[in-house]
Amino acid sequence: MYDIVLLEKCIETGLRKSDAVRMLSLVNGNEIIPIEIEAHKHESSAMGFISFHAAEAMDFDYSSLEEFITAILDDMELENEDGIYHFNDFSILLTRGEYL
Repeated sequence: MYDIVLLEKCIETGLRKSDAVRMLSLVNGNEIIPIEIEAHKHESSAMGFISFHAAEAMDFDYSSLEEFITAILDDMELENEDGIYHFNDFSILLTRGEYL
């Protein structure tokens, strides 16, 4: 289980219902908030969910999280093969659709 679960998608597409259901099953807790973070250098974004606990711990200010995720979206060298990342005390799954 993760505090944040994100799926990288082309900016022109949305999430499939099956992706959303799978993502919801991977987020810690019962309360979640939808989130989307756009890449700066590519036409992609990371869409998904953040646990209410993680959002509250960040005071609902995602600016530093956005910088962290955007850097990964914009630079394939920063990608982890397993899609698991750690930001502050939070666990993140950031992957592409075929790996969810």
